[in-house]
Amino acid sequence: MKAGDTALFPLIHDYLKIYLPNQRNVSPNTLRSYRKALEELLDYVKEREQIPLGNVTFEHLTANTILMFLEYLEVEQECSISTRNTRFAAIRAFMDYAADHDVALVANLNKLRKVPFKKPDCAAGVNYMSMAAITAIIEQPDASTLKGLRDRFFMILLYDTGARVQEILNIKLCDLQLGRLPKVTLFGLRAGLLSLVYGFPAGAATSALTPSGCGISTGTQQSGSSGERGSKGTSIVFAAKRKRR
Repeated sequence: MKAGDTALFPLIHDYLKIYLPNQRNVSPNTLRSYRKALEELLDYVKEREQIPLGNVTFEHLTANTILMFLEYLEVEQECSISTRNTRFAAIRAFMDYAADHDVALVANLNKLRKVPFKKPDCAAGVNYMSMAAITAIIEQPDASTLKGLRDRFFMILLYDTGARVQEILNIKLCDLQLGRLPKVTLFGLRAGLLSLVYGFPAGAATSALTPSGCGISTGTQQSGSSGERGSKGTSIVFAAKRKRR
């Protein structure tokens, strides 16, 4: 065993515990995905080489071994091509990180970069819900009660902004700006600043957002970025930021 081989597990520790969560500020879901990819790769190498997990080194993680692991996922584990590509992206990202810390790993990284992501045989079609179905779901909460009004508001907010559930859960009162053109600032999973205008579905949104005493006003701005979803009605502008300033 070479002296540098013992760096594998310390680098994995630093990558998962320090680099990804602190320096890259990735989401918990992304962190779990990267951890799972590395765990599955190490388990595969351990079984293939018939060695204890602690004896796995960078010498075992060759480009050829990683390619065989990807084939194993797809053929024996019956994972989809999308899952295969996700695991490969996570593994390659770690190997890139490791090569920054050990120049001896650059040659293997260059070979790994020549392994392409696998293209799916055909793109799966996406069956969208009809506007009638969406409206039926949104109208389920009883808007005549405060709890029902709250539920309907957040359902529309999720639909119309395209926000992720965690971004909605992160909203505080200070993130809402009421007035002629209501705004909500989202924090969480997306990087940079993103400002978009969406039109709420007519009817359902108006009844949910403009009851007496709610304090949110309606507008008649036409949505220009949502295709068939666009309709005159209440509009909302939102900004997605990674961190509060």
